[in-house]
Amino acid sequence: MCGIAGGIGANALSMQSKVSKMIEELIYRGPDDKGIYIDRTAVLAHTRLAIRGIREGKQPTFNKKRDIICVTNGEIYNNDGKRKILLRCP
Repeated sequence: MCGIAGGIGANALSMQSKVSKMIEELIYRGPDDKGIYIDRTAVLAHTRLAIRGIREGKQPTFNKKRDIICVTNGEIYNNDGKRKILLRCP
């Protein structure tokens, strides 16, 4: 179980304190780690209940260009096989 919070809009920077408070309220859902992403138009935050190693599951996650940001809740099965496939992608 994890916690996800966020907001979008022209004043996303002003939402930072509200989202930080939301995350503190969600920490019981994911006490092992937390992360937050902030830019001009979006705030994304995540608390994590670690099923596997904490370092490998740090969120929010980004693509290589860092123009796609994602927070997720769930467990990926057969992740070793999927990792091999994804590593072959351009």
